[in-house]
Amino acid sequence: MDRVVPLTLGCLVLYWIFAMMSIRGDGLPHWWWMAFVLLWVIGMIVGRKTHNLASPPVLHRAVVWTVLGVAVAAVAYGAISTPSRHWDGAASFDAKVFWLTQSPTLQQPFFATEGVFHHSPGYSLLQPLLIASIERALPGAGRLVLPMFYLLLCGLVATTLRRHRTATWLVTATVLAVGLTPHLLSPISGSVDSGHIELLLLLATTTIAAGFLRGSGGLLAVGIVLAIAAKPEGQLYAAVATGIAFASGSGTLLLAAFLAVLVSFVIWLPVQAELLHNSSPVGTVMVLGVAAATAVLVMLVDAWVRRRAQPHVWRWGLVVGAPIVVLMCLPLLASWLPAERGAFAAYFRQADEVWRNLGNLPAYFVAFLDVGIVKLRIGLALVLPIAIALLAWRRRVRLNDRALMAWVVLGLSMTATPFLLSPEADLQQHLRWSLPRLLLHWVGPLWLLTACWLDTVLAPRISPCDQPVARSS
Repeated sequence: MDRVVPLTLGCLVLYWIFAMMSIRGDGLPHWWWMAFVLLWVIGMIVGRKTHNLASPPVLHRAVVWTVLGVAVAAVAYGAISTPSRHWDGAASFDAKVFWLTQSPTLQQPFFATEGVFHHSPGYSLLQPLLIASIERALPGAGRLVLPMFYLLLCGLVATTLRRHRTATWLVTATVLAVGLTPHLLSPISGSVDSGHIELLLLLATTTIAAGFLRGSGGLLAVGIVLAIAAKPEGQLYAAVATGIAFASGSGTLLLAAFLAVLVSFVIWLPVQAELLHNSSPVGTVMVLGVAAATAVLVMLVDAWVRRRAQPHVWRWGLVVGAPIVVLMCLPLLASWLPAERGAFAAYFRQADEVWRNLGNLPAYFVAFLDVGIVKLRIGLALVLPIAIALLAWRRRVRLNDRALMAWVVLGLSMTATPFLLSPEADLQQHLRWSLPRLLLHWVGPLWLLTACWLDTVLAPRISPCDQPVARSS
């Protein structure tokens, strides 16, 4: 398991990169996905001598595999026997899968003809392409990638906590908590077998969380690329992850984050422009220029902060203050950008309404509490961290994992952004349909944070009388 998860995630990233380099031309050869399976097998063989952590007790393994086995069987049956169960899933993803299965290229009428109805054209193509590639080789088996993502999520949580030396019983409980999240297994939009991209984006945010927890630049970079390859929201998540990497003070994490963002944008933005029929390259060049200039600026600020007293205060102050400044300047920034199509453009057109839409925040907070705590649509993931933080405060236990905590807090705060820039006339309906899916993106990071905090709070503490006393000579 310790090798399976990172290798699979890495192969997913490589598959997306090479697919985006081919899809604008003759198309993706049908054997490419098999090439990455072979690469995965070679990686497993080469890495067979790597150090493995101690396996959990047999009883723990039996419980986990029995419960998750039943869940995987159920979602696999649902994924194969039913298409997307909601209109937006069918229009956004199933239609793409159908046409990419016929021919995995953008040079076909569905994508190339501007007059054809194409819902969510700016959405990335990793999941539809992967399903289509498997369908071309094994008809009827393509949607099995959905339970595969589900197993990857559970395996990533288990591997990350084991490497963090978390108590074995707590690892088992956390994996089951993630795997049995009500919103993942319910017959609603966003669940595992629904066909929506929420599960892939959840896998990406959890990979980024694992990168922060383990201090791994590789995991952080893979998570950022997956986030950008999943949905438009992933681009915002990538920006936040880069900011937290800067605040952590780790040059390795910061460099990995910037490289992942720049490579992803170079690969994805030209494809997105073609999907949106934006013939002018101005928007793509501008975004790439802003990204490169931001990278240079942050590196210079990082060097400046290192020479200041209390650099961590400066770092976290800049990370928290920058989004607020951007939000305040959003109307001006939006006026500078060229007129574009796609999901982001629909929200940017509402930038002038951001101050008036502050009145939406009370309704958002009510819906947040209703979905996350009253209805427990994402389980106890929101309730337990608050309870553990109060317990730690009472016991005067210091909770670490600052980067992971910032990732969760800033991520949850970002769920309010669509409702500050909402183009929807019916706010309540927008909250009812969108907020549960936005909260679902943070189930993995929330449970990782909960497990780490609980392990810290429940760890045995050595009292002063138990300290060894050196004998006098």
